[in-house]
Amino acid sequence: MASVGRNDPCPCGSGRKYKRCCLSKDEARVERPVVRDPGPLLDDRLTLDLLEYADDNLGEGHDPEAVFKKEGKGDPGDELLFIPWSLYHHPVEGKTVVEWFLADRGTYLGRAKREWLESQRRALLSYWEVTEVEPGVGLTLKCLLTGVEHRVKEQTGSRVLSRWFVLLARVVEYTGKAYVVGCHDRALPPTLGTGATKAVREALGAGPGLVPRDLVQAHETALLLVREWYAAVKVQDAPRRPPVLANTDGHEMVLVTDRHSFDPARRDEVVAALCAMKGAEPSPEEEGELRITLTRPGNRQNKGWTNTIVGTAVVGTDTLALETNSTVRASALLRRVRKACPGMLTAVSREQKSAEHLLRERLREPPPEDYAPPAPPPPEVLEVLRQFKVKTNRGWLDEEVPALGGLTPRAAAKSPKRRPALEVLVKEMEQAEDRLPTEERIDLSFLRKELGLE
Repeated sequence: MASVGRNDPCPCGSGRKYKRCCLSKDEARVERPVVRDPGPLLDDRLTLDLLEYADDNLGEGHDPEAVFKKEGKGDPGDELLFIPWSLYHHPVEGKTVVEWFLADRGTYLGRAKREWLESQRRALLSYWEVTEVEPGVGLTLKCLLTGVEHRVKEQTGSRVLSRWFVLLARVVEYTGKAYVVGCHDRALPPTLGTGATKAVREALGAGPGLVPRDLVQAHETALLLVREWYAAVKVQDAPRRPPVLANTDGHEMVLVTDRHSFDPARRDEVVAALCAMKGAEPSPEEEGELRITLTRPGNRQNKGWTNTIVGTAVVGTDTLALETNSTVRASALLRRVRKACPGMLTAVSREQKSAEHLLRERLREPPPEDYAPPAPPPPEVLEVLRQFKVKTNRGWLDEEVPALGGLTPRAAAKSPKRRPALEVLVKEMEQAEDRLPTEERIDLSFLRKELGLE
């Protein structure tokens, strides 16, 4: 792994610079000599030996690239996956390269080399779900087909992966340890990983239970795994329209500003009328401008919320701007304000900007020359944020979710048909939380407990 610069983000994921986080601890740590595991050390040389053997002895019949492209719909340029597959899973006249090599030269190999190749021959190429991560040390992987679990040593991957990612990988068991030797360089999120697994199970005629290991290790299954994996990666890479953002009423997010003018002599009258509206919450006036937050009781989406902000009235010397986040809310608020201020206001203009338009504008703006990343929020703000997230996620348990067929998560947990989709949704939520800086995360285990998914 490349060394971390003093001003680089700290590898621990705190979001702070390395020099302000773990540098001092790393410098104080006693340096120990690095001892490489014997298996991977043997593999570098033996892979070259196997490739040379295939070229010299298996002739024109050995054309794994063509098979990988045609049958697996894969890219032979993905060498971290293609080369191990070609040596250990692709048969030539009934045997793989490693089996031909062992039959021909096995008696001349040392014990360690022979045992490593035998372990490689038995390796399981499958879809592996990351169930636990110890950054810089290793991963716990679970085979989504056979159910077998392994703790693997993996320094680089354990720094960038989080729980519930799915890998197309080969796991080799050697001298009581497990290693990832051969892996596609992309990881799939839970939704796509689960979809690829379902497609493989259907093609194999397997139900939801455990798939026999010998069926997973079949040559045909290896190509099936590759084919469905590349199909899922293609879906992941396909251009997609940005999601339609919506407010908590379910209305499409559109920032609407309705501007009005009024007689400056009647300003106090306008302010009094607005403040008398039900749910009006004025803020202290600043620089001749008064902001009044307009609310209504309850919230359609978050049942635990006491109210919903429907808009803001900004009162100037002789102008009123009503700001809302949807055209539906804008029209409803306009009717309320005109009723509260009869004969006081003259309409001037309406301005509408979609969330997508605002995002494009923001991306086109160059950062100012004196731009500096914002400082981390203080601990008390982070605590408020965490409490809000806990409250929101608890409220989600009783919301109707389109991805669950309109059921609430509690109802979906009791439905055999919807429960698998619920499990994937919870994994997506947990994965998103795991990828946040440590100080911003919350423990979502209460969701599994409430839903019976532990």
